[in-house]
Amino acid sequence: MIQGIEDQKSDAGLPAEGFLYLDPASYQFRKERGIAMFGFLTFGTTLALTDLAVKKEIEARPDEEFPKTVKESGGLIRLYKNHNPGFSFGFMKEYPKLVELIPVCMLSAVAGAWAYVIGKKGRVLEKTALTLVLAGGASNLYDRLKRGYVVDYFSIQWKKLKKVVFNLGDIFIFAGSALFAAVQLVEEIRGILSKEKIFLKEEE
Repeated sequence: MIQGIEDQKSDAGLPAEGFLYLDPASYQFRKERGIAMFGFLTFGTTLALTDLAVKKEIEARPDEEFPKTVKESGGLIRLYKNHNPGFSFGFMKEYPKLVELIPVCMLSAVAGAWAYVIGKKGRVLEKTALTLVLAGGASNLYDRLKRGYVVDYFSIQWKKLKKVVFNLGDIFIFAGSALFAAVQLVEEIRGILSKEKIFLKEEE
């Protein structure tokens, strides 16, 4: 039983026997951490399920429908029904077991980093970045394990991007990775600048 009431303490100021005392500040932090974790889990799950739903819809349509241009996009987006048994551009498609194993290991590492960061105060950008990577990675991993390939279904008709067909999961992974790298770069620059300030003060 968790108690946060002063009158549950003994005369010596220690928690009364049989009670676990949790101070209000610690309780509030744990409560906020739980809410944040639920929020980011919901966000990531929604993204992954959205990508999987689109993949399912693409798979359900006849091959003859593809490729086709999305008129509402003004010709910017073109839909495909591509099956990629490997990584980007079919890399390592000759090694299906490795193609399954490597994403499992990478996703486990990202999940560990996410679990660590989610327990910290603030760091919203890092939490968002890792959630994006997890969502995209989980969606593509599900594809690999269930179908034996990843469904790639659209390309952006702009310059060299015309040649690349990807899915929303890929976008989530790219966006999350870019955001995380940007945050780390900013933190590194701040660290260098703060050290320089300390050094200048010492010289004075």
